[in-house]
Amino acid sequence: MLKYKKIFFLFFFLGLVSSLARANGLDTCKGAVLISREIKPYIQMVKVVEETLDIPLCRVFFDKKGQVYSLDSKLSSLDSREWEFIVAVGPDALSRLVKEQVQIPVFYGMVLNPDRIISNNGMFCGVTLDLFTPERIRTFKQILPGLHRLAVMYNPGSNQIYQKIIEKINQVSGVKALPFEVLSESDIPGALKLAVKEADAIYFIPDHTVISPAIVKFIIKYGISRSIPSLGYNRFFFESGAVLSFSIDYTVIGRQVSDMITQFKKSGECMSKDPEADLLYNEKVADLLKMEVNEQFLTQ
Repeated sequence: MLKYKKIFFLFFFLGLVSSLARANGLDTCKGAVLISREIKPYIQMVKVVEETLDIPLCRVFFDKKGQVYSLDSKLSSLDSREWEFIVAVGPDALSRLVKEQVQIPVFYGMVLNPDRIISNNGMFCGVTLDLFTPERIRTFKQILPGLHRLAVMYNPGSNQIYQKIIEKINQVSGVKALPFEVLSESDIPGALKLAVKEADAIYFIPDHTVISPAIVKFIIKYGISRSIPSLGYNRFFFESGAVLSFSIDYTVIGRQVSDMITQFKKSGECMSKDPEADLLYNEKVADLLKMEVNEQFLTQ
């Protein structure tokens, strides 16, 4: 008799857990959040989407074999009819959804160059990680009118975005990109010597060969010693001595994506956007280099 009682209570407990799960919406997700990797910036973005969007969401991940799984739901299909939409966090998630040819709306975030991933099929909309826009380069120029020639160092063998960035620089009136190829770290000192002679500033772009903490600090310090400022794209560059740098708050991207989904549900329309970003100005470096600064644009 005791044995049957244990079995009864076991089934009762499992039924209670299942009921609680359904009551909490774990099996009634209206949207899925597919996360490329469990890293801090991605999770920061996801938490804001979950907190600001008044829709039950389930987090979905990849396992080591590339299989999709969720701790929140029994659903394992990327285009389940139970979902109204999917949020793709990071390039791997977006690539997977494009490959799967999902037939529901996809809103992406934390993707630098989504155009390189997205096909013409399907509905894709989101917030890029692109800080290298003509508008932001124009902002640099407005604040520092003495900037005309921007040195850009990159490794053409591993960098797939340098051409687009150089084109965007050259779209800004009065500004020209000076590209310097570096095939390895050993090429950087030679390229840097030429760059400080020919350019008004060093403009950092994402590049595996050039962007490491030690190399960035070396380049910025070398430039300052030759009265050449540097321009960066996150807080690390600012803290390392770049005179101007844009910095993205990943929680703000989460809010942008959440607002985009809300607007889509109201109107059925969606336009991709660049990320909102803070401009960081290093006054000490500007004073040290005796740079001309239009402070009116700093306040804007």
